[in-house]
Amino acid sequence: MNPSMTIQVNQGDANYPLIFTIQDSTGAIVNLTSTTQYFKAQLQGTSFVKVSGTMQSVAPTTGVTQYIVQSGDFNISGNYFCEVQVVYQNGEILTFGGFNVQANPVLPMSF
Repeated sequence: MNPSMTIQVNQGDANYPLIFTIQDSTGAIVNLTSTTQYFKAQLQGTSFVKVSGTMQSVAPTTGVTQYIVQSGDFNISGNYFCEVQVVYQNGEILTFGGFNVQANPVLPMSF
């Protein structure tokens, strides 16, 4: 996962995947076998997590996981700070963040 990436989405759209390949700080793939992954997003300028949910492993040994965007997740246009948490069976938690989702407004827009 490129920590400086920004994912562009349309405000209010739902039922599509956000797909991530989880890598450590050296760029090595993180094996997601026997882990649970969570996606979290906070709208810039707020003090609470707006989006939170369990992810689905797509290809665990190659670090690929996805979050299916739910209705209401990005219903407010703006920049969301995001992170993926990987929780191991022994309780260890690794958090991968530093990326954004930009929810673009949909028409009609007022000027």
